[in-house]
Amino acid sequence: MNANFVRKVLFIERVSPLFAPISTIPEEYHQELLSYRGEYFDEDAYWTMSSTHDQLGPFSLWRHYVKAHTEILLCPFTPYSLHTLHFMFANSLNVKLYDDLNFDLEEGQCNLFNLHADKHEVLMTAGQHINSFHINMRLRTLKELSVRYPVLRRLAEKKISLLSNAVNEHPLFTTATSKLLINKYNRCNYQQEDHRRYFGERCCLDLLLNFAYQEQQGDQPMLIYGVLNAATFRAIFNYIVNQPYEEHSIPELAKQFFIPEEMLRIGFRQHFAITIELFIRMQKMMMIYDLVVFNDISLPEIAGLMGFGSESRLNSAFRSYYKCDLKTLQKPR
Repeated sequence: MNANFVRKVLFIERVSPLFAPISTIPEEYHQELLSYRGEYFDEDAYWTMSSTHDQLGPFSLWRHYVKAHTEILLCPFTPYSLHTLHFMFANSLNVKLYDDLNFDLEEGQCNLFNLHADKHEVLMTAGQHINSFHINMRLRTLKELSVRYPVLRRLAEKKISLLSNAVNEHPLFTTATSKLLINKYNRCNYQQEDHRRYFGERCCLDLLLNFAYQEQQGDQPMLIYGVLNAATFRAIFNYIVNQPYEEHSIPELAKQFFIPEEMLRIGFRQHFAITIELFIRMQKMMMIYDLVVFNDISLPEIAGLMGFGSESRLNSAFRSYYKCDLKTLQKPR
């Protein structure tokens, strides 16, 4: 790279937080900030950089916005080795990992990277901007999680290269499921740290599981039936999202949308990298979370509304999913 370019370091991870007071960030950027999370900001004649950070259990979640005002050499840096699940929303970039190794980050794609403590290089032209979202974890975390979640084993068992590289063989496209999870996290407005931590940690886990499901089925061809009925599968996806309180049985959904039950199961997983049963459960749990945090409604009432029958069954399912007790989130009555 040309040594005359202005170099700007973008911290992919930090050892200790040093957040910027909101008062130091220009007002025109306030509407882009995420509520109750840590912010970093820098702006000069060469660039504008805004980064959001949230520590969520074993996951370190970051959102980056960078705009180059002139040609700059962006230098992503991590102080220690880690895995990072990276989603690129805008724009496409070519990353120089090493002198003889480049990697394209394409808009709309996601990758799981093995990054070592190092500084890499990205040439940005004047006016170019990037918007990315990524989840960092220590190298041991993926192996630890794979014990409980078998779908992660294929990724966890891959040999860690001595050089920074992508763990997945080919870039993957960001699924509708992952977009939904990221948007839900970005919009969540939980004021208490515990409320945000339990919810955000589960979102990170679901994003990792979704990526693993997608990577696992990458070698399997999409069924012709699924391709021809893509709009129907998206309609089913939206139907479940918009009515999480309904008891969605697979036979009833298949009948309602005129799809053979087997094709519904296979096609939904191929389109959204999650089984339809797990997706229904995810939407139900998200609604329960919001009902408990934001509404003055009793747990027996929520159990009845969401089809659990009893408070004990509701709390057991919720604890299994979010690793916390409902009463720790409930508003004082």
